[in-house]
This record gives sequence, structure tokens and C-alpha cells, in this order.
Amino acid sequence: LAGVVVAWLEPPLALEHDAAIRETVRACALEMSRQDLRTRTESALRGDLIRELAAGESVSRESLIRRARHLGADLAAGAVALLGHLQDPHEPDRTISDERLIRRFLHQTRAVLDMHWPRALVDWDEGRLLVLLPGPRDEDEADPATVEERARVLAGRLIAATRETVRGLALSLATSRFTPQPERLGAAMEEAGLALSIGERLGRIGDVVTFEETGTYKLLFQIFADRPDELAAFYEQTIDPLVRYDEQYQTELVATLATYLEYDCNLAATANTLFTHRHTVRYRLDRIAELCGLEIGRTDDREKLSLGLKAMRLMGRRVPQPIAKEATRGRAKR
Repeated sequence: LAGVVVAWLEPPLALEHDAAIRETVRACALEMSRQDLRTRTESALRGDLIRELAAGESVSRESLIRRARHLGADLAAGAVALLGHLQDPHEPDRTISDERLIRRFLHQTRAVLDMHWPRALVDWDEGRLLVLLPGPRDEDEADPATVEERARVLAGRLIAATRETVRGLALSLATSRFTPQPERLGAAMEEAGLALSIGERLGRIGDVVTFEETGTYKLLFQIFADRPDELAAFYEQTIDPLVRYDEQYQTELVATLATYLEYDCNLAATANTLFTHRHTVRYRLDRIAELCGLEIGRTDDREKLSLGLKAMRLMGRRVPQPIAKEATRGRAKR
């Protein structure tokens, strides 16, 4: 059912009224068909452009700007790429295929974009949301950090709106750096895609991940994607001895190491967080050095331990929280 035409007329219906109604219905149907064709054509063109960029295809600056303008977007000042994945947190590998649900999600997404970032290019491709957020034409507003923060805030709004629109599903989003050169937007799409993959490996479903915050994770992720055995071997050389020791003796060496690095090797802050004495923390650090042969006081060894923890997370293994920290969190929830 595409629509309804209602006419308030006194019965019986005269022939001229019947003819007029039928003509009106035909005219409405024709106009709706035209609008539908225009919408589908624009959607196809928009999808073609974004997918070409996402696939790494070379698109000239002039062609990109011209095609985007035909679709109502001005990419002359570049853009931020935003990629998302709509998924069921309980079945993260399942592709969402319910057409009605997807339409509702995209309608809400476009409404949020129209309000907070007009003229953005949006596409949906096999469970992934692909968006290009045009950069500001005013040079005074084109500060990269400002544009990227605005994109991060927008991503948070999209996630919040999705929770209300499609309950039970989670939208994970990732943003690229602001790319002022239109011809480099393919690289921006790649950045957002990499950040999204890293975020999902780290369990950040339903969250926003920016490319900048991935740090050394992006280097490790490339190794993990190309040579997973090499990353596993690095983990086994650095962190695995501590994991096995914790499992055997019910200690907290891994949690202590993670906390110590989190607080920039501040012994007092680590002890306060763990609700233990500084001597206990120092003893655990000495034990870590004995087990894995890495001195946390040495810069190179400290970097190896930090990378080992990141490798552990990328491999889908949870870095344990200190028991005291977990207990405090539980009391806060109550």
C-alpha cells in the first residue's frame, strides 16, 4: 500500500466525480513513482561513490566534488569518515537483515544528521553504515581537532538515538581524522574502518572509537591481520607467563602490571588503586621481571610489556581488573 486518496462526497458518486478521483489516484501514483525512482537513483549514486572510496578506488578531486554536489554534499573542503556496525551484542557476528528495522534505523540516522551535520553523505552496505561528514568551508572553523571532536560528539548522538529506535541492538561507530583533501577521502574511510575493527576486537561494542585513540593498536592490528601467529608468539613471550602464574597461584600480576602502566609507573597511585601497600606492588613487579625476563624499569622492556597487554586484548583475551577495583565498582552500582 503506497498511499490513500480520500474524498468526502455525498452518495451516490457521480460519473464525473468517479473519473476525477481515478485521475487523481493515477497522478498521485505517477508522482510517487517518480519520487521513489529519484530516491533510489540518488541512493545508488551515493552508495557507488562512498563504496568506491571505501574500496580504495582512485577518484579524482574534480570528479569527487562534482558527484558529491549532484547528491547535495559539498566535499571541496574534505570530510571526516564515519563507519558503523549495527549488531546484536549477544550475537555480534550476525548480520542484521530485517529490512523494516534497517529502514527505521536509517530514517533515524538521517534525521540526526540533518539536524547536527546537514548535507552528509550516507550509505548502508551489508550491515555497515558509511557516512562522509563534509568539512566546513570557512577556514576559521576548519581546525582539525575541532572538526574531529564535533564528529565524535555526533557519533555519540547517533548511538543514543539508535538505542531508542532499535532496542536490543547496538551501534558501534568509528571516526577518521579530518581529511581536508577530497582526493584522500579513501584513506579516511580506511582509517575509520581500521578503528572500527580495532574497537570491536577490544570489546567496545556500542561505543565510539576515533582513529587517533587507537595509537599503537593499529600497528599491532596489522600484524594480527597479516601474521596472527607472530602476535600470538609475542604475547606468549611477554604476558602469558604472568597469566599462567596468576591462574596457578590466584595472584594479580597481570592486573598489577596493567594498573602500574595505566598510572604512568606511579607506585603510590598503583598501590592506592589496588588497595595494597607499595612494598606489595614492588614485590609483584619484581616477580613479573623474574617470570618474563623483562624489567619494567627499563624503557625497552616496559614498551614490550605494554605491547604484550595490547596484543592480549586484540587476541580477545580480557585483561583482568584488580579484585579491589571490581569490588569497589560493585558497591558503587549497589
